[in-house]
Amino acid sequence: MIRTLMIGAMLWTAGGDAPPARDGNVAIREEYDRAAETGSVEAWRLFIARHPDHPLTAEARRRLDALTAARPGIPDADPGD
Repeated sequence: MIRTLMIGAMLWTAGGDAPPARDGNVAIREEYDRAAETGSVEAWRLFIARHPDHPLTAEARRRLDALTAARPGIPDADPGD
């Protein structure tokens, strides 16, 4: 019996070759884009926490800082500082 799975837009047959792994930077970019679409403090904090060393994190921090500066009463981007 051959089993076929649908993974994204790709088909994978059990016992056959596995689909290629996704480029990690593509997935991170998608997370960044979702945070930008959401535009919330929480979304930016989550992105920064998950990807602290990624090049997009610097822009995420700028956006988070702008949000917190524009909305008094929201704690700073890095509460541990």
